[in-house]
Amino acid sequence: MQGLRRVKVYVKGPGQGRESAIRTIHNTGIIVTEIVDVTPFHTMDVDHQKREEFNSFILR
Repeated sequence: MQGLRRVKVYVKGPGQGRESAIRTIHNTGIIVTEIVDVTPFHTMDVDHQKREEFNSFILR
């Protein structure tokens, strides 16, 4: 057998398409060794909050 045998899958975003895509890869005979969620998420860290306060002060 030539070609891909094992893969590490990176998924991004919510929805049923993620599971469907992984299932399809697996059903073709490729072994999924790892699934990594790379969906970006917003964090309100302290620096970001300070920028927001500063920007709102400037825009007044």
